[in-house]
Amino acid sequence: MRIFIIARKQLQDIAYKDSKPLKLTRKLNDPHGQFEYTGKSLLTPREELRFRLAVSTNAFTPSSQNELEARREWVEKQREWRYRLRGIKYNKDDDLKSIKDGSISTLNQFNLVGLPVFLPNITFRLMRNHTPAGKEYNPYFATFRIPRSLTKQDIRSYLLAVYGVRSTWIHTDLYQPRLVRGMNMRWKRKGRGDATTGRGFYKRALVGLEEPFYFPDEPTREELENKYAYSEREWMTRRMLMAFQKGWRWRGVQETGQRGATQRLPNVLKAVSIRRAQREEAIADQVEKIRQMRL
Repeated sequence: MRIFIIARKQLQDIAYKDSKPLKLTRKLNDPHGQFEYTGKSLLTPREELRFRLAVSTNAFTPSSQNELEARREWVEKQREWRYRLRGIKYNKDDDLKSIKDGSISTLNQFNLVGLPVFLPNITFRLMRNHTPAGKEYNPYFATFRIPRSLTKQDIRSYLLAVYGVRSTWIHTDLYQPRLVRGMNMRWKRKGRGDATTGRGFYKRALVGLEEPFYFPDEPTREELENKYAYSEREWMTRRMLMAFQKGWRWRGVQETGQRGATQRLPNVLKAVSIRRAQREEAIADQVEKIRQMRL
């Protein structure tokens, strides 16, 4: 360990002295591997130390007596090993160049350590085809919502590799959310999301199919009740919303004739006017009954 530290210190001193650019004074076959035109060392101090240790321990035997050529050969060997094919068990007698080129024939099947498996990290959302009124459903194309970064070649490869679906043609188009004004009165796109949520920007892909595919029919109300207790789930959802809102509720369809939340001022005034008209009508009916009784 002490010898290693001393050698490292000496190499650092040499690197410090040779750090400045040199003129064309040293030869190309300099012991420290100096380039003639740049004056910089071929190896860093750490690599120079590793090279000398490898030569001294017979871990590396240069094929040339030239110091510069020996260091170049050392750099090439290090580069070949750094960029070797992963997942293969190498033998000492194997040639790294032939392994890198793929022309080696000495490796057997049991030498393979592992095979790379690339799983998709994207989402394809299958949608129902748009069928205009009065026209028949076309089963020879499918509609998907996909991420915007995918190309047509990616779509074809994904469907063929994952699902075994062969495509004849592919048409893509981009959809953007509508523009709205924010609180600062600036225009912005409404909604953010991807192909899975259906909000914000997304890309639609129409894919032609070799074999027909029919989208499953929508289940009936009875089937939903029997399999998923649809009404009970809706009731539980409303109950939990009421519990979260602590007694507050939204005026719904029965009071205003509109769906969804009605917290806007026009809808609130409309609900108040409806209740006022009902109250006045009930009072008028009672007045008419009393008048008939007096007659």
